[in-house]
Amino acid sequence: MASIVDIVHEIEDDYGGTVDNAPDSDPRFQITHRVWRKSKSDTRHPNQKLDLDDLRELWEQGMSDQKMADELGFDCSTVVAARSKHLGEPNRKKWIITRGKEKRLIENNIELKKFFATSSSEAGFLKNKALELGWKAVRVSTHDDVHFYEADNSERVDKKKLRELWEQGLSDNQIADELNISSKSVYNHRAILGKSNRKIWRLTNGKDEKVFITTADFARYLGLHISTPPRRLIRRAKHNGWKAVQELTHDY
Repeated sequence: MASIVDIVHEIEDDYGGTVDNAPDSDPRFQITHRVWRKSKSDTRHPNQKLDLDDLRELWEQGMSDQKMADELGFDCSTVVAARSKHLGEPNRKKWIITRGKEKRLIENNIELKKFFATSSSEAGFLKNKALELGWKAVRVSTHDDVHFYEADNSERVDKKKLRELWEQGLSDNQIADELNISSKSVYNHRAILGKSNRKIWRLTNGKDEKVFITTADFARYLGLHISTPPRRLIRRAKHNGWKAVQELTHDY
């Protein structure tokens, strides 16, 4: 269940960064019976420290502060403080629109509505309007700004090779190293293809299969602490009759 904070951020993304622009009829305002998502900060070891490399990896994948907090097992305020100090702006939903060789990054629904000179800022309507006008519109979660994105478009990218590497399961950084281009260029082009490749856990036992998006969820399933090392997770899974494999994929 989404938290109230997530709902408010979603509304802000849809209406130009502020709930003031949202109509009272928006059903997401009906949150009387919704509850705050239970904090998972109490699941971490008392001496566990936030790993900045792990935080950076999730941030570069486009995760929100709350999702990163859930993934790492820390309170959201801890993640926000570390992200602000060491990384940069939070990830917010934006639009990438493409038409031929032309690309643009649009900050929010209101700006896209203005760009298309249309009457509605509803996401589905905007996607259909984009198609009518010959554009492909994709919504992504990113910390990049418009100017950075447009400046990075000048870099030449082998799109066919990029797609091949993405389909092979390489991360954005690995693709950047392989093609000898910036990770930002990879992100800009990969976002049009789909989600970034990220590590998941796949458990198999004959025809039975289970997939865990996060290591924390995998550990909880096995009845272990979320900071348990991967080797021990694999051993416990094997003891329970499962073969555990960690792989990179965008199918999650």
